[in-house]
Amino acid sequence: MEDLDSGRSTMRDNMDMDSDKSLQEELLRVTTGQTGHSESDNEESHKMDELECNAPLMFPTAKNLVVGRKLISPGNSIEVPLTPVMSGEFEPTGAPDRTYKIVFAGDAAVGKSCFIFRFCKGVFINNLGSTLGVDFQVKTIRVDERNVALQLWDTAGQERFRSMTKTYFRRADGVMLLYDVTSERSFLNVRQWVQSIDEATEQRVPIILCGNKVDLRAEAKSKGVTCIDMVEGEFLSRDCGAIFLETSSKTGTNILDAIITLSREMLTREDVEVQTSSMRISQDNKPTNSCCSSKI
Repeated sequence: MEDLDSGRSTMRDNMDMDSDKSLQEELLRVTTGQTGHSESDNEESHKMDELECNAPLMFPTAKNLVVGRKLISPGNSIEVPLTPVMSGEFEPTGAPDRTYKIVFAGDAAVGKSCFIFRFCKGVFINNLGSTLGVDFQVKTIRVDERNVALQLWDTAGQERFRSMTKTYFRRADGVMLLYDVTSERSFLNVRQWVQSIDEATEQRVPIILCGNKVDLRAEAKSKGVTCIDMVEGEFLSRDCGAIFLETSSKTGTNILDAIITLSREMLTREDVEVQTSSMRISQDNKPTNSCCSSKI
């Protein structure tokens, strides 16, 4: 299947940063479970729900999905092979056997778009625009002898697009939740993202928690930036019921592993659902013994 691409890398948007809240205030709000959902949020979510229902399932048009995109001058494109096994073991051999929708979530500038582009094209791109609204790409891979088509939905991390993002969680088969290991705020907001996912879905969907941009951590630490270590990420993932990996779009570290792991989780989940449904139908169709015979 030919890849579809209309994505760009997510960059920090200073206008969208919550400067009026300290990290301590934000941490307190998340840990105490305080949320703020207005009626306007619900109305916006309903509108986006109608928009997605009217969009084609497999290949929606970008104009129906992308609200806008802040563009800045393009940077350098660094082409690095993602992994030597990508051209062999995980290359599709035919039409998809399964199709899954993966929603990428997390704060603005954690690297969601770079992650998707790195996986789909094997290229790391610097200095592109931030995603405003929702963008998408489609990639087919082979996992455990099955061809799997992945719809990769790239959502905006800015607060003003949060209700739109929650709408796409409703039909997600899996979620790739990212935070930036050099951004303490994006890490603290993970619980809030998990809460949004759980509120939007009837059943818990598989979640991969990615501590992204690990290639920048050493340098950031040397400059006195508070960074998130692997142990902290592992602890949070266990607490949230997610699978944890540290990733880097620049070096390709664990990019493919994260996608394969999530794909296997979704495959297993669907297999269990199909088996459970079949058993239920079999039980419903099982004839009942009659004990109404009478003696003459």
